[in-house]
Amino acid sequence: MKTSALLRFSLASLLVAASLPAQSVAQMLPAARETAGNGVSVKNAIVAVVRSQRGTSLADLIEEAEDIRPEHRAIISEILRFVPVACRNRIKNFYVRYDDPKERGLAGKDTLIISGNLPPEEFRAVLVHELLGHVTDLGCLTGTPESGASAYKDGNERIYENDPSVLFYRLSWASATERKSGLRTRDFVSGYAHDADAFEDLAESVTFYFFHREEFRRMAKTNRILAAKFHWIETYVFPAGNTPSLSAYQWDRNAIPWDATKLAYVWVASEK
Repeated sequence: MKTSALLRFSLASLLVAASLPAQSVAQMLPAARETAGNGVSVKNAIVAVVRSQRGTSLADLIEEAEDIRPEHRAIISEILRFVPVACRNRIKNFYVRYDDPKERGLAGKDTLIISGNLPPEEFRAVLVHELLGHVTDLGCLTGTPESGASAYKDGNERIYENDPSVLFYRLSWASATERKSGLRTRDFVSGYAHDADAFEDLAESVTFYFFHREEFRRMAKTNRILAAKFHWIETYVFPAGNTPSLSAYQWDRNAIPWDATKLAYVWVASEK
């Protein structure tokens, strides 16, 4: 499968939107590049690598990846259960970095990289942002050339008019990086969603829904933009409306959080 044209990442202390050519992944991960073949391999236990194989599910490979710490294998397996199989099978490369990376998470169409140095709750939230946000957006929800090019591009890569993600982008963005005029910060679930671009807006919104669904619903009752985003997520990402966690965050009408992956929640999916 064609490698994603761009990868998106979040910085550990201050989230700043950025993108990198896909071919730079190998340059960022020399240890992984040196040893990665089919299946699981690792270089000095610094970068744990899982590469998909024909006939073997990503979930099975993750469970067998002894160089991924047990607590991380458990979290990854939990989150993968919320990803449709067809979408899950698009992931070709999965990296967990234990070499003190600057980036907390990085994802494109078929590649995901996450820092293994995060607290468990944050590791789970960043994984949701990258996997259910960016991988779903850029790799799973796609359009066709016959529908024509939309006003949105991921770098130089066209996003087609009938890509379902375009319906989300149009709620707040005139282009991938230009917000529509007249929007307020409270039309977004986080400051990062507002300040970055259409892709981060989508990933932050999915993350906020995943961990704080009822708060999102409460916010949407008085905000038509958020109501439309909530409806889009329940249509294209979580049609069953499952809520795997309980929010420990209370919405403040006069202020929005900066980063949806930093908000407190109680994980309950494993208890059900």
